[in-house]
Amino acid sequence: MGSKHSKGGVRAELQCIVPLKWSDLEQLHLRYQQEAHRRSRTDPQCQYFLSFNVFRAILTPVCAAASIDKAQLLATFDLLDRRQKRKLVAMDFFSGLALIVEAKKSAKFEFILSLLDNGGLKTVNKCELMMVLMASVRGLTMFKWVPEVREELMRPLAKRYCDYS
Repeated sequence: MGSKHSKGGVRAELQCIVPLKWSDLEQLHLRYQQEAHRRSRTDPQCQYFLSFNVFRAILTPVCAAASIDKAQLLATFDLLDRRQKRKLVAMDFFSGLALIVEAKKSAKFEFILSLLDNGGLKTVNKCELMMVLMASVRGLTMFKWVPEVREELMRPLAKRYCDYS
């Protein structure tokens, strides 16, 4: 996932929802956490998945600034929902955003690890690292025209990292 995949243009149809700054991404994730906490009693899946209602709720400030209506937002959601399940995996969505927003690599990696909510870099094991890597790959394919990488190709990277740490 080096420079040739994480750099370059985002799909034009999705450009309207991509945060311009790292702080905007953090605010977006904070709104998601608040929305998931608020809805968790009625829908426990919203802690892990973004339905269209949650997607619309967290992107409301972005939509107001860019004058995006509900139909455009629904079309954007459908573009991201490649498997047509009517929900997005939250970790994939935010990992993909983290990779394409301009920031330091360490901040991106730390943010993506924080999505696991397991204690961060010091406590990550090989299985959790594979989860993070695959979520990042799936997230990147949501926003860019890059092929999805198979898990077998990512295993040596996770093994090498866990052997050295």
